[in-house]
Amino acid sequence: MTYLLHARPRLLYHLGHLKMLNTLYRILVDGNNVVLLLIPYDEHDSRNRTLRARQQEEIELTRGFYRNYLGFDAPKLKVVSTLELDLAKRRMEEIQAVYFRLYTEGVPSVKRLIDEQNRSWASPNILFVPKCIAAIELLAPDQLICGEKHRVIAECFDEVLKELGHRIPFSTFEDFPDLFMGLGMDTLDSKERIIDINDNADFLLHKLAQLREMPDQKSAWMRKFIEHILEPAPERVKSDISRVHRSAAEQEMALTKLLANVRALIPYSLDQGEEGVQVRWGSIIGAGYSELTRLRIERMARQLFRDGNCRAVSLHRFIPAGKSGSTVLEVREHEHLNDLRISNVSILKVGSEHELRQEYENYKKLVKDRGTAAFMTIKKFRVTADGMAGIIYQDAHHHLGLRRQERIENIADLFRPVQYDPERAREILGRLMVTHLHEVLYKHGTTVDADSIRSFINEFLPAEYVVEVSGYDPRGSTAISTKSDGRFASREVEISEVDLRRRVLRAYTVAEHAKIDIFLGDRNEILLNEAAPGRRLWIEGKILTSRRDSYNSLLGRLGVVRRERTLEIEGIQLSDPTMQMEEELDREHYLFTLSPIHGDLHAENVLFGADGFGIIDFGKMRERFPALYDIAYLYADLKTRFVVNRYDIATLERVERALVAGTRPWRRRDRVAVRDLSFFEHSFLPQEIKQHGREETFYWLLGMILLGRLKFDVPGAEKRVGLVLAHYAFKRMGRGE
Repeated sequence: MTYLLHARPRLLYHLGHLKMLNTLYRILVDGNNVVLLLIPYDEHDSRNRTLRARQQEEIELTRGFYRNYLGFDAPKLKVVSTLELDLAKRRMEEIQAVYFRLYTEGVPSVKRLIDEQNRSWASPNILFVPKCIAAIELLAPDQLICGEKHRVIAECFDEVLKELGHRIPFSTFEDFPDLFMGLGMDTLDSKERIIDINDNADFLLHKLAQLREMPDQKSAWMRKFIEHILEPAPERVKSDISRVHRSAAEQEMALTKLLANVRALIPYSLDQGEEGVQVRWGSIIGAGYSELTRLRIERMARQLFRDGNCRAVSLHRFIPAGKSGSTVLEVREHEHLNDLRISNVSILKVGSEHELRQEYENYKKLVKDRGTAAFMTIKKFRVTADGMAGIIYQDAHHHLGLRRQERIENIADLFRPVQYDPERAREILGRLMVTHLHEVLYKHGTTVDADSIRSFINEFLPAEYVVEVSGYDPRGSTAISTKSDGRFASREVEISEVDLRRRVLRAYTVAEHAKIDIFLGDRNEILLNEAAPGRRLWIEGKILTSRRDSYNSLLGRLGVVRRERTLEIEGIQLSDPTMQMEEELDREHYLFTLSPIHGDLHAENVLFGADGFGIIDFGKMRERFPALYDIAYLYADLKTRFVVNRYDIATLERVERALVAGTRPWRRRDRVAVRDLSFFEHSFLPQEIKQHGREETFYWLLGMILLGRLKFDVPGAEKRVGLVLAHYAFKRMGRGE
């Protein structure tokens, strides 16, 4: 069903608005559609350009806030204004005639709205009510919905719609009371009786102090707040809020934190225009974005840079951002509008609010207080409309040691054919690992005697199963099915990620820590309310595909022939590395360090300029993970890039076989390749890194990561190279130091 709710565009919001939004959120997660119709009141002066500009600002602020809070995109959620709808004036005048006739005939619901409520906008002499009715006709919802205090309006609209031949039922939801348990939101003194979203801790204490002599009433109101506002709110609004509130003080703290979280969703600051920071696009990158994307990036840049010393910023160069979907740009700041002298170099990242907020939280928790010049600092984080957020990265010195002609590159550029210098690359990577990664992250870890790495590496490998859910139980179940007919037996999973746009949940089974991608069909929108990260559910459903199915399908697309336990890649026969992977997943690995890690240390996240580093993207940091994972991840990326354009598969196979056996190839070209690829061997790692895990563990992680990279959108040649490298990574295991 499609529900429609009328709303006035606002610049101020109170808890009553959150009650309304929570009701709409419940409707959305139950699988229905919602239309939020914003109706500005401009009938008294519709030609006033200043008024129209102010109304447009109110509409954009309201639209951004409602979308950010609800977290749904079109077509599930539409937030439209009557200014955007093609409402024919002639039709509105026809509706006005019907409305006026019902009033003169004394129809009770119409008389009650016009005479008893005495609202100016309800007058039959203007087109406001006809405009509302015409919008309903055009949007054609299945049902109207409103708060109980607006029942009088709903009953009047219902009468007019019926007279026009439309049968659109309406329903109401309970209003949220003011502090004195009344509905005084429309009275002159309501500012002291209601809680505004902009109320900070001082204002809250001031308003709640009115109830100091009425503890029972205060307690009742707080219970209403917990029941109607906090508990049903989307998970994104409840960040850092305790789930248990035993005392009044804990409840007040929850209220304070909720208001702070909600305020972050309101896009108060619009573009600053000519008075703000000017944004310029580099001649190369500007044409690569749509007009809408350009406007969003420019708006974010203005807001993030406006409090600094620069008057203009140049979006200088696009930086690849892996598979996150975010936009990462090198930004040059200028002190004066017409001065091209570079003042500072920053990195601007624009992406989804949920992902960038996690990145910011990880930075504060794991990097900020013990960072080095290599870990870029997050100067500013900001959320704006449409669920988008932005981050400014700068290094500790606010530049990467660049002169005007130099540029920021990623660490893979060290291995370009023209620039490649083995000794320089080894020195720079060694400094990165010892001075920065070890010093900031790994030395804070703990060495374990024996443990399985399966639970860790599963986070990187493709999902073992993709499941379409047919049923779930949020409370748990004791009946565990043992079906094996293509169905996913009922079992407990823990949700780790939620992707609303792709309608996929990432989860891990509690018992085996098997990685599951849960696909939500049309009837499973209700799961969105239950599937917050960290929550456990019992699910069952249909297995759409498995890890093995995906792998076999990929081999076919790559032109790789599989025969039982062997692969043929461009005429070269190898044992299937995924068979080795399956055998090794359940093994115990000894003496490795669990430490904080970066978690996504591919080449594009390690920036390099002059002699300075710039590590960015903290979204996948973990507090306890095998320390060697970062190094294996980076080496898998660098080594694959290094060999894919230098050697064919036959040459690569000969060189890898020689490296494993420790023999000297007879071909001169192969000897050069052995010298170059030996750079990526465990024996060349700095001693500070080697102490975090055995050689066997390093190569096991390297092989797993090379296979896990097959799921990425990389060229087929790179995937075929990855299969060969994974095979020989497993061959190196157990070789000894």
